[in-house]
Amino acid sequence: MIEKDRSMEAMIDAGNEHLEPLMEFRDWLAVFRNERSKRMVERRDGRIALMGDGVTTVAGPFTVEARQEILDKLLETQASVQMPLISNDEISRIKAIWADDAVAEAKRHLKQREQLRAREQARTGYRCSSRATPGTR
Repeated sequence: MIEKDRSMEAMIDAGNEHLEPLMEFRDWLAVFRNERSKRMVERRDGRIALMGDGVTTVAGPFTVEARQEILDKLLETQASVQMPLISNDEISRIKAIWADDAVAEAKRHLKQREQLRAREQARTGYRCSSRATPGTR
């Protein structure tokens, strides 16, 4: 992302003050995207990417909360400038993607849990059960 949007500044300076919220949104997003707390460590496929130093993690996708915050801010900006920035169909598609991501994440966590359980079982020789049966351990 470029540091300053000179063409947007020129448009605003030329009398299009109603576009100022767009520039504010752009500047806000430029800062927001670099906040590590707004990013997941894992990639969408569950992998963790590392920088060249082999220690520092590469910022993954935005957290669900961060995505919602971005959408909310975009909708506020859209209301301020009173011009369409995102359609209802696009919002519906975004929410469908979020739902798909939530299902995929839940499946990843279940798989990790099963793998941990299998390792523990192999290590101890004890079969772990998620359901207790009366009179058994």
